[in-house]
Amino acid sequence: MAGAEIRLTSESLAQEVADAAQQKVVGAVLPPLETVLSSPPGTYTASNSLPKSCSARYNVALIASPKPCTLGDATSATTVVLVGSSHAGMWSRALGKVALDNHIALKTFIYTSCVPLILPTPVQAFQPDDPKISPTTCATWNVRVGKAIDALRPAAVIIGSGTEFDISGEAYSQWVAGLTAFVDSIHASRKYILGSSPRVTTPGEVARCLLNNQTNPTNCATRVDLRRLLDPTTALLRADRVVAKTTGAELLDVTPLLCAPKSTGSTTLICPGVIDGRLVYVNGSHLTLGFTNHVQSVFQSVMARV
Repeated sequence: MAGAEIRLTSESLAQEVADAAQQKVVGAVLPPLETVLSSPPGTYTASNSLPKSCSARYNVALIASPKPCTLGDATSATTVVLVGSSHAGMWSRALGKVALDNHIALKTFIYTSCVPLILPTPVQAFQPDDPKISPTTCATWNVRVGKAIDALRPAAVIIGSGTEFDISGEAYSQWVAGLTAFVDSIHASRKYILGSSPRVTTPGEVARCLLNNQTNPTNCATRVDLRRLLDPTTALLRADRVVAKTTGAELLDVTPLLCAPKSTGSTTLICPGVIDGRLVYVNGSHLTLGFTNHVQSVFQSVMARV
């Protein structure tokens, strides 16, 4: 149903999050936290699960002529597209596995650090902190990639909406307008907005905090008060819903996979740094490959409807 919200979870996964939020289960984190902290940045990020050649940030030829990488069943006549920045890419392997199980070709259009917005003029607040990416590069990509997606005539398009930018305040309306325009620029019978993952601490702090609090991991949990409209995470979650409703896309809400209410009926969510013995966040907003693979089954119903 257009504009509907799909809460991605299952009974068992919801219980894992609830237990972690209330510290009912304390287990070893895999991989070992010492390994995470001593490894090169990004080693455990799901966003790095695709080859660099599949990201327009590293394969600049894709900016002029966007071409997808293929996961899932490459021989299938049914295509689903995944498009967006690293916040889309971090789900690519999980979605690819479910696509394979359902005999679907998953085509990825990823530009790490480039958020899926179409605006009349580039907004400085949304420009990547990378001197190699000009203010117009992302804008050019976002227009061209929409046309490349339409040429594939996909059965469905999944748009990753997450970001590390603070969209609270004046940036909120610009973000909503830009994401709305991007979603509207794609002409597919079924469009999904892959919701933002709640933001946590700055890069490296989640693992380091857990290393120092292995007997009390809730010290490292993030608390999100849904009543605080100006909070960066709340603004992102609110924007996802507004854009889905405006465009008629379906929202894939990943929050239940990551957070649980502090108590019954509470508007405060607790988002643990470790769930069922798995490190959840590799930095402030990107999820680990181990965690996204663990929860991949929640996409089964989405792929089955294609």
